[in-house]
This record gives sequence, structure tokens and C-alpha cells, in this order.
Amino acid sequence: MNTKISAYYCLLPSFLFMLYLTYMQYVINHGFWLKGVLLSTMATLIYVACFAQLKRKNDGVSKRLVMISNSLLACFLLFLGVYVSTDVETALISSVAAHTIMAFVFVVIVVGKQSVIMRDSDTGALYRISRMKAHRLSENEVNKYWAVESNNLNSLKEFSSNSVTGFDSNSPTIVLPYGSNDFNSSDFNHEIHINPSSGSPMVGGISGHDISGNSWGTNFNEPTNTYDPNRGY
Repeated sequence: MNTKISAYYCLLPSFLFMLYLTYMQYVINHGFWLKGVLLSTMATLIYVACFAQLKRKNDGVSKRLVMISNSLLACFLLFLGVYVSTDVETALISSVAAHTIMAFVFVVIVVGKQSVIMRDSDTGALYRISRMKAHRLSENEVNKYWAVESNNLNSLKEFSSNSVTGFDSNSPTIVLPYGSNDFNSSDFNHEIHINPSSGSPMVGGISGHDISGNSWGTNFNEPTNTYDPNRGY
């Protein structure tokens, strides 16, 4: 399970980079630390901005993302420190480039993973809508959310769970049916489109066919369907 951890981990790559600069300053001097800090200003600001956004929303950062990105950066910096330390210019430019590229990738993923909070008008429960799933917020998450968004009650999007087929309000995670009138498709990302008539995933989106060969909104090719295109039902 891809859990979330404190937003402070957004600053870990910059900390690793500072350790690398400190080590290189000790090994080769040449003002390496100061040059590295100045050249990596953009990357540092990106991480700080990402951290500030997550803190404002009382949200966390993906544990998987933190582990992968920091492991890659640490391994690359370790390689530079061991094998390229004699070439000052290469060690400096390569490390700054890696730090900056990783920052851009990091923020794109974090921003892309941002979810939408919606309220169930029937139960009052809050859900985080992400990738066609509704994750019910815990009591602690709800308190954190209202601590930040207490003035935005009227702008909170709502849906009715009673009108969504198969929606179990007692379940912590619900897979949402695509095409439900209670959800705005622009509110979250769709990875798989489900044919509302057959319940099968679409291949090629709405304009394609589902895995049974049905076009969007039909279920003529279902094994249990008795419809004959020549004779009818």
C-alpha cells in the first residue's frame, strides 16, 4: 500500500544535496559548497514550494515517491563523490543537474497526485477522490481538513451516495463507477473507463469498445444477453 508520510520529507533531497556539498567542500575545497548552493537555488525553491503546498492542505507525500527519489539521488551523489571528485567541474554540474531534474520530476508527481475532497450529502462523511476511488477520511484527517478549510464549507463539492450504485458508505475505500451523474469527471483522473451498461472496462476510452466488444452504453455482446440483432430479444 502506498501510504503518505509527513510533508517535511519533501525537503529530504535538499538535505542530501547539502551533505554532498559539505563532503565535496572538505575533499576538494575550491568553494564547492557555495557554488553548489547558488546553482541549486531553483531546485531548493521547488522543494520548499511543494512542502508549503502540502502543509497548507495538511496533506502528506507518498512514501514510495520519497523512497525512490531519494534513493536515486543518494546513489548518484555517492557515485560522484567517489569516482568523479577529482573533476571539480563535472562533479559540480552533474550534481546540480541531477538535483534540479529530480526536483521537477518530484513536484510534477506530487501535483499530479493531488486529490479532490468531496462530502457525502447523505451521511456527511468526507471522501478523498483519487484515481476513480473514494477513500473515506478518518476522524483525524477530517479534523485536519476543517482546521484549514473551515471557511470554504460552501465551496466543498458534494455527492449523494444513495444514488451511486454499489456505494457502501461503511467501506473505507470504494471503487467509483465511471459515468455516475454524481461525480464531475473533471474533478479527478480516470485511468480506466467502465461501460455503464455492461460493467466491463473500455479499451480505447469512451469512443472504443469494452472487453466484450460492446460500444459505450450497450451490452449486446454480453454472454448472458439474449438480444439477437436480427430477431430482437
